Amino acid sequence: MSYRRLVMRFRCSAVANDCPKAGLIGGNFASATVLISFGALLGKTSPLQLVIMAILEITIFACNEHLGLHIYKAADIGGSIFLHTFGAYFGLSVTYMLYRKEAAGHTKDGSNYHSDIFAMIGTIFLWMFWPSFNSALGTGDEQHRSVINTFMALLACCTMTFAISSLVDGEGRLNMVHIQNATLAGGVAIGSTSNMNVHPFGAMIIGALAAIISTIGYRVATPYLAKHMKIHDTCGVNNLHGMPGILAGLVSAIVAAMASEENYGYRRYYHASGPCRTLELYSRRKALVNIFWRHPPAHSWYRCEGPGAAICFKGVKKDQTALCRLSSGHLKTLRFSRGEKKFNICTKCNMIEAIPQHLLDCVALVCDDLLKRPDFVLEVMRANDLMDLI
Repeated sequence: MSYRRLVMRFRCSAVANDCPKAGLIGGNFASATVLISFGALLGKTSPLQLVIMAILEITIFACNEHLGLHIYKAADIGGSIFLHTFGAYFGLSVTYMLYRKEAAGHTKDGSNYHSDIFAMIGTIFLWMFWPSFNSALGTGDEQHRSVINTFMALLACCTMTFAISSLVDGEGRLNMVHIQNATLAGGVAIGSTSNMNVHPFGAMIIGALAAIISTIGYRVATPYLAKHMKIHDTCGVNNLHGMPGILAGLVSAIVAAMASEENYGYRRYYHASGPCRTLELYSRRKALVNIFWRHPPAHSWYRCEGPGAAICFKGVKKDQTALCRLSSGHLKTLRFSRGEKKFNICTKCNMIEAIPQHLLDCVALVCDDLLKRPDFVLEVMRANDLMDLI
């Protein structure tokens, strides 16, 4: 955790100012990445080799995470892509380099009754706390969605694992390896989209697919990798973390492509900047509105001999201000609608969402009249009861 923090400070100065909670969670994520890689190497390496691998992996993990989350702006709240998939295939690449033919099929390459019991206890704890893992970096509604989606995915995954395990077994029995591992694959597969609007039914489909992929992977993929590709996966990290992580990446791309403002509101546009607080979202939206309102309008009638020149005529300051605002488009009664500044209604002809140009057209005036005949414009506006609008 400390080494990951050090690397991230070196890679990105912004990390120095992040909150302690996010920093600690990020450190835990980095530790989990190393533990996943250990799963592919158990029983084949010395402690020194594991230390060297951990140092190298944390460095590459931090750089990869910074590239994906901060440069390419990917959304991965549960770490399915940058944590599970990366850790799995980093470990598999190392085990490929350290491959020994005699390791596969070794007498100690398996489990016994006591190890199965302890492993099952670990599985139960992981199953219970996986929703909190996926939702740790979320806030507000996003965190709530993450907990529910993860829980639904785990439910479907657990049920499907028991069904598929008995199907792929020649004698119709349940395999403890499948139950200990594949029941958690749903939490991995839903990780990247757990905070998105996938709905409970969608989360259950993702969890069920992950269970099928993981269970069949233990039956087919693990022996195939060891026999034909010289990749001896001790704990089956490819089946629990690798392939479900790839599924999570594909699902996140589909869900992101289907995202709309109707479902997410303005938060749809801020995923790329990472988790935002409510006040931050409000201030960004306010800044956006201010930019639009203070920008000179693009109406064709907004032209004069000297842009920005005041309209001067003999009259009270209130009337002069009204005409100046009408010519510039900076009226309090205007509102944004479909990218233009509009009045709610023209009080002369009752037209809904009338633009400033319509007011002039409605009383047979042109834009030059604002500069050359301001007194006449004012008189016409009063005669047609349009002064309340300007």
